[in-house]
Amino acid sequence: MEKRASSVEDIIKEVLSGSPGGKSLPKKTIPKNGKVISFINLKGGVGKTTLCLTIGEILAFEKKKQVLLIDFDSQSNLSSAVTAKETLQDYGRKKSTIYHLFKRLISMKTPSTRWNIEDAIVDHLYCSNIKGNKNFSAILSLPELGQFDEDLADALEEQSRRELLSSIRVTVEWRRVLKNHISILRSKYDYILIDCPPSLSLFTSNAIVASDYFVTPISPEYLSKQGLDLIMGRISRLRQRLADVGIDFAGCIINRVDIRRGDHIRLCEEIYGHSEYRAFKYWVGDLKPMYIVTDYYYPWEKYWP
Repeated sequence: MEKRASSVEDIIKEVLSGSPGGKSLPKKTIPKNGKVISFINLKGGVGKTTLCLTIGEILAFEKKKQVLLIDFDSQSNLSSAVTAKETLQDYGRKKSTIYHLFKRLISMKTPSTRWNIEDAIVDHLYCSNIKGNKNFSAILSLPELGQFDEDLADALEEQSRRELLSSIRVTVEWRRVLKNHISILRSKYDYILIDCPPSLSLFTSNAIVASDYFVTPISPEYLSKQGLDLIMGRISRLRQRLADVGIDFAGCIINRVDIRRGDHIRLCEEIYGHSEYRAFKYWVGDLKPMYIVTDYYYPWEKYWP
């Protein structure tokens, strides 16, 4: 079994080196080095949000990188971790969340109507409870994101009825919505990290199309690692449909390992023994503090001196 991370910073070093698990990633032409990385697994509870947040914070606060987090999950756990409840409510009232980006596209009457994604960014003044923030920002989500599939189905049914009476058709490239909007942000951030929902939804497809790389957090459970084939299958189908899908698999981060459990050790050894997982060299233990500090109101100083 490989080494346990002395801190998540060991994993950060692999991310920054561009060679997780000692395997070089394909070289990419990325405008001004802005990398877009999605955290994807179809199983919940594997630590996607926690790792996305923690890696983002270390990149911003210790490595002094400009980092933007995007919450693409209707559970909104990442949003609740990086902003106060009042800030989240305020951005909801202003219709400046990731949900409102997609909702606006349903209701717009002409394709030229544009939603300014920069208005949705919660900047360093209101993002994160860690003092001295100058590099860490976020785009928030709301629970309403979970009902978007129904909103879209209703809109498509209505559009079909309208087309019976009119030759006008408004077309939205639904899988490219995020990519089209964050393209202007690449030159402003070193890293854009996307916390994806635990499903192969329209939002996960958007993250895949928009990203340069994806990371799959895996807990040492069989269900946790079974979703990788489905993710790869979705990527393959998107590449067949869309010519500009350039995402690559950065690797798996084995997370929440309890070394007292034999089944955890066996599964970790199995993952490290198969090259298709591209497992990061370091794994993360089942550290309670990592999950406590995803609460915005928890005193971070207790675990981050």
